[in-house]
Amino acid sequence: MPENNEHKKELNHRILRRTLATLLSVILIINLLYGYQAYSEAMETKPQDDGYSAISRFMNVVQLIREKYVDKDQVSYDDLFVNALKGMLRGLDPFSSYLDDKSYSRMVEETEGAEFGGLGIHIILKDNKLKIVAPMENSPADKSGIKRG
Repeated sequence: MPENNEHKKELNHRILRRTLATLLSVILIINLLYGYQAYSEAMETKPQDDGYSAISRFMNVVQLIREKYVDKDQVSYDDLFVNALKGMLRGLDPFSSYLDDKSYSRMVEETEGAEFGGLGIHIILKDNKLKIVAPMENSPADKSGIKRG
């Protein structure tokens, strides 16, 4: 009799383990399906901010312009990219701009040379008030002690 009792206990433990394993497997599968569905929905509604896809779209447009533009002399890669950089920076704010090497050198010479005639401050318009972002190094504003803000 005790042997029969032990056999029943062992059988009950096996059934319990199999039931728990099956139940846990079903819960895991349901959880994975729910997670996959939630992830898929999130990816569909989330705007893509992927640099590679944006660059790919940009390059497709550049190639179309080079192939189809009426005046082929105006569509060198260099001209297209310089104009794209100018437009990109102009779109940020009224104070950002792209400078080619020659323009940049001229700007550095004007702002760092002995003939600089400005105050030497970077400003922004915030809440309809001018705010000093920072004085330029060695400028009249910097030498007179003007601080940011």
